[in-house]
Amino acid sequence: MTSPSPASQPWEGHPRGSREYRGILVALLFAGIATFAQVYSPQGILPEIA
Repeated sequence: MTSPSPASQPWEGHPRGSREYRGILVALLFAGIATFAQVYSPQGILPEIA
């Protein structure tokens, strides 16, 4: 019997506290800030658009 190949084992993600995990959290934070800025920025001209 052979051991299962790494491709057949489910990926468990990055361990909490690892460098990669923190990088993902920082990227998600900046993506959230950028999304908020794009939604918030046109609010000043909404009365003119309406």
